[in-house]
Order: sequence, then structure tokens, then C-alpha cells
Amino acid sequence: MTASARRPRGESRRKEILEAALQEFSLRGIEAVNVEDVAKRVGCNKSLVYYYFESKDKLGEAVMDEMITYTQALWADLRSHSFADWARTTTEWSRSHPQDPWVRLMVHEGLTDVGHAIREVERTRSLGEAARTVVRAQGRGEVDSDLDPEFVALLVLFLSLGPAVAPHLVRMMTGSSPGERAFHDRYAVFVDELIRRLGPVPCACANTTDATDDGESSARTRSTL
Repeated sequence: MTASARRPRGESRRKEILEAALQEFSLRGIEAVNVEDVAKRVGCNKSLVYYYFESKDKLGEAVMDEMITYTQALWADLRSHSFADWARTTTEWSRSHPQDPWVRLMVHEGLTDVGHAIREVERTRSLGEAARTVVRAQGRGEVDSDLDPEFVALLVLFLSLGPAVAPHLVRMMTGSSPGERAFHDRYAVFVDELIRRLGPVPCACANTTDATDDGESSARTRSTL
């Protein structure tokens, strides 16, 4: 077999290992998983995992690189869209995929945070695109320019992850589970209204001037009488 013929099989095997690692990490958290667990899910010897990834740390970094690539592609696709479209798409995705391994993995990361995350520098740059999306929206007049763009971006991300992070609270508060249509429709209406309220506050200057003029006119009329 030639090297070129072996390469596709090698790439396929590497992807299998990455997918198995993502599933294991998302179910139990990265710290609780070892290389043997990943190998067992793939159905191979752990030496094969080490052949492609020299350590568990390297495997974890490779999994996070996949997430960075995915989110960058998603936000790049939405770059030319309005803020409302970006916010709706971001919140709808995780609401429609509450059991997605990426969502579960982020939940585990949050619960076990020790002050730094895998690939934190690279992911910080990637997340910066969310804040830049808000800044561009503020420049177009779609979002109130007085609002902190980083916190607006965080708000959208929290709206996206919240139902998946705490489905029991969603059920107790609303009577519906995040995966149910009733909750999905109600949440979509709420998100749309929230997006509208994040827009610039209409200036009341003209109305204030009119009210002042009316008051002065009334005062003059009374003094004449």
C-alpha cells in the first residue's frame, strides 16, 4: 500500500479519535477521562491514540481546536448579517441542540474552572469576534452605543447556553423542558423582544421641547387673561 493510500485512512482514524474524545469529555468532563476511555470508545489500543496525540493534554487541545474552527466558521458566515440575525441564530442553535457535545463540554468546563481553560488564548481571540459583532451593530445603529459590547455579547451567549446548562430550572420556572416546542416558541418571542429593546433609545428631545413650548404658551395666555 502506498503512502498516499494510507493517508486517508490515517486522517479518518484521527477524526474517529477526536470524535470519541469529544463524546467522552462532554459526558464526564476532561479531567475525569483518560486515554484508555477514549481508546475503548474507538475500539482500539491506547497506543494508537498516543500515535496521533502524544498525550491527553495534546488530545484535549486538538478537541478545542475543532471547536475554535467551528465557531469561527459560524460567526464568519454571520459577519454580514444584522445583529438580530446573529443573536437569533446563536441562541437558536444550542436551544435546538441541548444535548450537543460541544454544549455539554462547555458546561463541564464551567463547573471545573480553575482560572484557565484549554487553548484559552486562541479561544479568547475567537470569542472577541462576538464582541466585534456587537460593535459593528452599534456602528449601524442596531444596538444602543451606550451598552458595553462585551457584556452584550456575553448576554447573547448566556441566553444560548442557559437552557442547556439548567434544564431543571427551565422546567420548574416555565413548566416546559428546553427541548419542547412550547418553550422554544416562547423563548424565541422573548429573545426577539430583548433584541428590540437593546436598540438605541429614541431621543425625547423634540417632545420635551414641544412640551416646554406648550407650557410657556399656556403661561403667557394666563398672564394675558
